[in-house]
Amino acid sequence: MPPDTVEVVKPSSGSRALSSGRTLYPLGSGDIMKSVHCLAALPIAAFYSGGWLAEHVGTRLAGLPFLMAWNIVWLLLTSVVMGVMFRFDGSREAARASTNDARERDGATS
Repeated sequence: MPPDTVEVVKPSSGSRALSSGRTLYPLGSGDIMKSVHCLAALPIAAFYSGGWLAEHVGTRLAGLPFLMAWNIVWLLLTSVVMGVMFRFDGSREAARASTNDARERDGATS
């Protein structure tokens, strides 16, 4: 495979089909990263901004210093963000559809 291409399963126009049923896409085609993946930057920004914010907010939350409470909250919210990304990513449906297509081609039954 050339170094400037990536192999994915989801077919679209302008791509080349391989004998294995997979498709080659040129890098930068926009099929690789979806906008929902940008949510991954939110917890990173929150963790790095906590120190600056704690410097300006001198309170305690639930008996904990602000920065510790901030990090605990964002630790939990990171799981929520990753769950949202998993739910709206769509790669599960594409993988399920390609598996079903492969089973139909092979004549396998489920």
